[in-house]
Order: sequence, then structure tokens, then C-alpha cells
Amino acid sequence: MHAEALRACKDERIQEIRALENYAEALAAASHAIYKEKIYTLNDYFTVKEWISNESLRLAEELYCEHALELAMELNRRIESSSLSLPYKNPSASMVSAVIEKTLHGFSYESNLT
Repeated sequence: MHAEALRACKDERIQEIRALENYAEALAAASHAIYKEKIYTLNDYFTVKEWISNESLRLAEELYCEHALELAMELNRRIESSSLSLPYKNPSASMVSAVIEKTLHGFSYESNLT
């Protein structure tokens, strides 16, 4: 796990809650929507829109999941131009392309979860 992508949150009832930094959360939301769920929701749209940054792009390159982030950004552009409505079901061909691209880098998308 990338320690710099984690932050501690305080709560009166709990000592410490570990959470992802916003830039990592944007990447996690995009990757989860594209690779696992195969559906892009309003929640995914706002998470990527509000929290994506250059750090998200660097982390995506490091974890070989640039395709998911690029696709999420393209979906956001299409949503903002009113050419796409949500929820959006990711077509199988696009999903297969994303998984093949990721696998060619020598990683399965599950391998980056630890």
C-alpha cells in the first residue's frame, strides 16, 4: 500500500480512522467503477470531478491503471456536455480492452489491492 496515499481522520468515538487521500480516492473510484463494477454512477462522477489531480495521474501510472482514469475523465467530459447520462453501463468491449491493457503490464487488477 502507498503510505502517502493514506491519512488519519479523528473521531471522538474512535481513536483513529485510516482513509485514502482525495487524489487516491479519485483513482480508486474510477478503477473500481471501470474494472470491477463496470458501471459509472453519479457518485463516481463527483468523486473524480472533485478530487482528481496530478497526483492521481502519477499514482495511476505507477499502478498501471491509467486506462481506468482516462476513461473516467472522458466519461466526465461526456456527462458535462450532456452527451451521456448516468448511470452508465460500461460496454463489454471497453472493459475487455481495459483488463487486457492492465494485464499486459504484468498485473491483474486485483494485485494492486494490497
